[in-house]
Amino acid sequence: MYDEQQADGLIPGGETIRQRYQRAINCIEQLSERHPNEHILIVTHGGILDNWYRYVHQIPLEQARDWVLHNAGISQFQKIGQQWQTLSWSQTEHLQEIGSMAYW
Repeated sequence: MYDEQQADGLIPGGETIRQRYQRAINCIEQLSERHPNEHILIVTHGGILDNWYRYVHQIPLEQARDWVLHNAGISQFQKIGQQWQTLSWSQTEHLQEIGSMAYW
């Protein structure tokens, strides 16, 4: 289901991509509302990052990903008013000293 971008496909006992998307977006928006003008660190997996990127850039869940999403990459976002913007995405410079992970 995930490889085929079936946003509403349900794995028994799990959640759909769309449900995960809503859960993640609501959580991050609530954190930003509780901590205005503060820096927030979120450590998560690629599915949530993919959802967040789609939200910020208004990309439908059904559209295939055409952007890079590195494991252990660092991404930064900023909210000005009600508008989010990507400051950096999936940066891996911090991994260069340990070898091949920087080149994923």
